[in-house]
Amino acid sequence: RSYLDQIQTITLPGENGGLTVGAGELGENADVGDGVAIHPENVKDVIRTLRRPAEYQYTALVTQSYHSLENQTQVTAAVKGERCRLRITPADGGQEKNIILTPDSYYAWLSSSSPQYYQGSRGEYSYDEAGGIPTYEDVLELEILEAGYTERDGKACIYVKAARPVDNAMGAGLMVEDTYYIAVSTGLLYGAESQVGGLTAYSMQQTAYQADSPAETEFVLPNGQTVQTGA
Repeated sequence: RSYLDQIQTITLPGENGGLTVGAGELGENADVGDGVAIHPENVKDVIRTLRRPAEYQYTALVTQSYHSLENQTQVTAAVKGERCRLRITPADGGQEKNIILTPDSYYAWLSSSSPQYYQGSRGEYSYDEAGGIPTYEDVLELEILEAGYTERDGKACIYVKAARPVDNAMGAGLMVEDTYYIAVSTGLLYGAESQVGGLTAYSMQQTAYQADSPAETEFVLPNGQTVQTGA
């Protein structure tokens, strides 16, 4: 038996005493977190080593705000190997958008457009980006101000705080303050928030997660064709 098989708890070091969690709670990333203190200088390297499951499903709530206006969408993702199915459902009752991604292709359709759909090249579009969720690349390109371990909704997370200029003329001179929470157990973004001038402009919160293999029906196009890897 390996060392990690024998221990019952793992301590994730931190400036405020760190977190002690059950070894089984960290999944495939138990060896990444064990004994490694997180700080701004090494957090990008640690994030790069996190492993995601090959198959999983999750639901997240994405909220975008501008002054008194607010737009909410529910994003449901089903990942199976190199295929991902996304359902993006507006909270205001608008049409649900469906997306299937393979390594090479991008398929999209609205729930009301059956049996028509769009097919194109995926390019460098990531699963997260397609659902309006920050990507690993977004986090890794930031200038990190704070980083460490924290507990969020009972889950051990790596948190990252950063600041960047607002990327449009209307916000010239303002800074965006970003906070990201990455679940150690799955390597997935668990929560995120962006504030401008003390107001929340964007937030994302994972509301459900399953380590189950999605059914093949998740990858069926409106015309009844099943999308295969490499299609």
